[in-house]
Amino acid sequence: MVKQLDLLKLLLEATRRGKLTWRNVPNADRYEADSGGYLYVISFEKPSLDDGLSANTTLYSVSVAEALITFADGVPACSCR
Repeated sequence: MVKQLDLLKLLLEATRRGKLTWRNVPNADRYEADSGGYLYVISFEKPSLDDGLSANTTLYSVSVAEALITFADGVPACSCR
């Protein structure tokens, strides 16, 4: 979990310093930035239940190069792959 938080802190700092500028992807709950040949993505999803209704939670995914971190309402749901 420490590595995931370190990665998020680095993204936040790069954004504050103007090294990353995030773009909202039209018609999607997704933001993208690129720098140094890498694509950075933050996406928001409401998972669907088997009955077609949305679950009462939101998944937040952050991906950088080969790393993917998924949070469920702020709590890490998956580790980096």
